[in-house]
Amino acid sequence: MSTPQYGPGIGITGRITPEYAQILTPEAVALAAKLQRAFGGRRADLLARRARRQSEFDAGALPDFLPDTRAIREGDWTCAPIPSDIVDRRVEITGPVDRKMVINALNSGANVFMADFEDANTPKWDNNLQGHLNLRDAIRRRIDYTSPEGKAYRLNAKTAVLFGVGALLFLLVGRYAPASFLGHFTVFVLACFVGYMVVWNVTPALHTPLMSVTNAVSSIIAIGALVQIAPDLTKISADLSRPNEWIRWLAVGGIGLATINMFGGFAVTQRMLQMFRK
Repeated sequence: MSTPQYGPGIGITGRITPEYAQILTPEAVALAAKLQRAFGGRRADLLARRARRQSEFDAGALPDFLPDTRAIREGDWTCAPIPSDIVDRRVEITGPVDRKMVINALNSGANVFMADFEDANTPKWDNNLQGHLNLRDAIRRRIDYTSPEGKAYRLNAKTAVLFGVGALLFLLVGRYAPASFLGHFTVFVLACFVGYMVVWNVTPALHTPLMSVTNAVSSIIAIGALVQIAPDLTKISADLSRPNEWIRWLAVGGIGLATINMFGGFAVTQRMLQMFRK
């Protein structure tokens, strides 16, 4: 792909790869040039006024509202309605625009991801243009990334799709699985959930997430042990059938050890959080 040809008076000194040319189209650059020619002088003037105002603050002046904007402040006006996509911003995540971080941010579960091209991202030529490419691919849901270690990153499927697949699997399991398996289905589901959502997403360098994993696994052990001790509900009206003594005592021991581990994990995590607050 050849270097794009821009209009008169426009020169780009940074390198333009074929991928960058997809962002730096002649139309996009022409718009930037038009804005600079229309407002460049005003922008430079405001930056100079900003420097003078900072000098006044350094000399002891206090900030205040501008007298010439008083009518605006006291006027009866409203702004446009909030776009539906950002009405709920109770959980917002901010991060740089490198490819892996964009994927992780969009998969984090936050209501809003604020892509930061400035503070969180070293604003170099390559970083900024690659960030635009990453956001373009994310909007089109065709973004993925493979780390040097071989770990693959991609956008999660929509929640509604996941719920639909999960409901179908539950239906098939309930219809065709043997009765002996259904008796332990709760433990099976918890094990799958912890294995996929917790263990695989833990960073080994962090101690606190590892405690959450051990607590989650301990919860599975405790629930599995309770299932073993509990009577068979399908025979509750006939007789309270229970497991043999060995299984019962193993289950009791599992509940005890899991309880100690869970409470110990929470205690250690709480102590670590108190240390970080100091």
